[in-house]
Amino acid sequence: MLNILVCDDDKDILNQVNTLLTDFGQKTGLDFFIDLKNSAKDVLKSSVNYDIAFIDIEMPEINGLALAEMLNQTNEDIIVIVITSFQSYLDDAMKIHVFRYLSKPIDSERFLRNLKDAVLSYQKISKTILVDSKKEIHVVKTKDILYIENKKYGSIIYTKNNTFKTSKKPKE
Repeated sequence: MLNILVCDDDKDILNQVNTLLTDFGQKTGLDFFIDLKNSAKDVLKSSVNYDIAFIDIEMPEINGLALAEMLNQTNEDIIVIVITSFQSYLDDAMKIHVFRYLSKPIDSERFLRNLKDAVLSYQKISKTILVDSKKEIHVVKTKDILYIENKKYGSIIYTKNNTFKTSKKPKE
């Protein structure tokens, strides 16, 4: 299941994006949790770890680009798509590495193409494997694996933050 955030202070945009996401999920069979928020403060109160975020830039209190940076600090794999009426923010959006920059009013076909790209990209960066150690099973992101040492009776998997010993060989 993908956790998708839609944050915009315009209720019509929230409804349009929600409908597009729901229709896309039904057509593709993908399972989405769609969280609709109308302010950045509401997002920051949430405990959801978002995978993809559609964020308006011009919002009261907290700018959407500032929100995107905060979300990126809690989940470095988040894919942020900016939806805005203001082209003047394009350079600032590129500085924080947003995935796409969509203009309002939303073109449904363009939105769906970019959503498909975002889902495919997220699937690539979030691949995981299960590592069965003696006492526990760990979920490890493949992008975090530095190297795997092949041992006589198993393997040692070295990641950015941990080392896992398993009785499984690398090809298993």
